[in-house]
Amino acid sequence: MEGVLQSWMIVQLVVLQKYGNDAFIH
Repeated sequence: MEGVLQSWMIVQLVVLQKYGNDAFIH
């Protein structure tokens, strides 16, 4: 499960860099 959690954290960082905070604010 640790690997999955790490991957999800990396995905979040990439999405933040690509789209900014707007991607997480709905």
